[in-house]
Amino acid sequence: MLTAEGRYWCNGFDLKWIHAHIENADELQQASELLLARLMQFPKPTFAAVNGHACAAGAMVMLAMDFSIMNEDKGFVFVPGIDLGLAYSPGMSALMAAKLPIWLHRDFIIYGQRYTAKTLSPHGVVEAVPAGLVLSRTLERAHSLKGKSKHASTMARIKQTLYHEALAALQHHPDIMFLLPESNPMGFENLAVGCDRPTREVSQDFLVRASSATSSSAASSGWDALPADKLVAHKAARSDRIAGLRRLSVVSVAETLSGLSITPRV
Repeated sequence: MLTAEGRYWCNGFDLKWIHAHIENADELQQASELLLARLMQFPKPTFAAVNGHACAAGAMVMLAMDFSIMNEDKGFVFVPGIDLGLAYSPGMSALMAAKLPIWLHRDFIIYGQRYTAKTLSPHGVVEAVPAGLVLSRTLERAHSLKGKSKHASTMARIKQTLYHEALAALQHHPDIMFLLPESNPMGFENLAVGCDRPTREVSQDFLVRASSATSSSAASSGWDALPADKLVAHKAARSDRIAGLRRLSVVSVAETLSGLSITPRV
């Protein structure tokens, strides 16, 4: 069970920290996706006792859990990528698509609409309860499902098959990426300096850099907005990580297809 105190249950990435450490952005994103994959296939029932706001990556953590009991008196659930200029990775998009009813996909994922416990509850996404009952109701639900934990490996396999597409995308699994796995950066480098939440007006500085990133090749992902020294270091580090992932995946696929006359190349 995951819970918190105060206004927020989970507010997602610290975007100000990311902007100050842009060279670590891809690694942070990839590590977060592996965490989401682990939660989705956890071998026991998982519960989110949502006391307040669940925003951005925080909303995805909530959705990765099996059950969400949410404060009906305050708190929003939303993903503001469209307002920040951040695109979701295939894994993040697949997670949201797997955990949300299809009629919420457009407004929730694309347009960043904000939902409360009362507006999500009719869709079966959360259970809405008064603020003072969030923790006790979550514990009550957990105890009622205690018996389901006795076959942990079975539960894990059921979740793995049910959420197969999302897990494959989050983990860059060879059956999706095959011999050319590559992370899909969200575009943190396009954020305006100091920006960590949606605003009504987009700064001119952001528009210039976003336009530059859009007009550049897909491979550059707007890296030109970085200082030259950081750009070189970031590209070199990212190339090394991708090469490592490619080598690991080639070995995995080669072992799986060992009975075929295929010679993998790195």
